[in-house]
Amino acid sequence: MLAFARFFRGKQGFIDKKGGWVITLNLKNSHDSLYFTEGLAAIRDEGIGGFIDKKGQWIIKPQF
Repeated sequence: MLAFARFFRGKQGFIDKKGGWVITLNLKNSHDSLYFTEGLAAIRDEGIGGFIDKKGQWIIKPQF
């Protein structure tokens, strides 16, 4: 299980149960409520969104 985490200095992404970074996201203006369902996480940044897998690879690149 992965959980979304964001730190004050801008680092954000997903951490594992031990608090280790699994996926680091490089987003300018991301929205919260990021979580995985059925192996994908919806990522929204600056008004457009897409989906990543649990390896951090874009499955559906941001487009809407």
